[in-house]
Amino acid sequence: MTKNVLAVATADWHLTSDGRLWKNRKIDGDLTFGLQQIISHIQNISPPAVFLAGDIFDDGSSLSSYLIFLARNILRSILSSTKIVAFVQGQHDLCEPPLISSLVDSPNIINAHHRLFDINGVTCVGCNFCRQNELRYLACLPKADILLTHQAWYYPPCIKYGYVQPNSHLPYLYRLIVSGDWH
Repeated sequence: MTKNVLAVATADWHLTSDGRLWKNRKIDGDLTFGLQQIISHIQNISPPAVFLAGDIFDDGSSLSSYLIFLARNILRSILSSTKIVAFVQGQHDLCEPPLISSLVDSPNIINAHHRLFDINGVTCVGCNFCRQNELRYLACLPKADILLTHQAWYYPPCIKYGYVQPNSHLPYLYRLIVSGDWH
């Protein structure tokens, strides 16, 4: 294990049911190379935890057998090098029950949504994707050192694109916010 590394965070793989990335790229090439880099990095440093910050899948309800096979093997590879895989869901893979929970039967895979958990004495809590009008509920989560979420910002009404602002309540509740959705 590399000294002082608490977790590796990744998000927004957008694996799709037809074996494509972003609905217009084949799953090989860039995506395969990227996933190999992520797994290799995790295996090299063996962090105590891996955070999956949402949108691992582009559609959480219907996946091909190939993608289920791929995702299972990726999770197993990650679990072989870490103690905990904590995840939240993004707007694309949001479903109940969460797909990630059903891929590998392991007590080390934590659905972090509204759940406090501990990594080497550091308290963490998770929150799935929230729509803009629901962001105020983030302030109702338990206080923790780290918030794992898919999206913790909003778009001010006066600016349509190109600018986001952190939710004003969050800096006072958490020492670190780990968020997906920044592509």
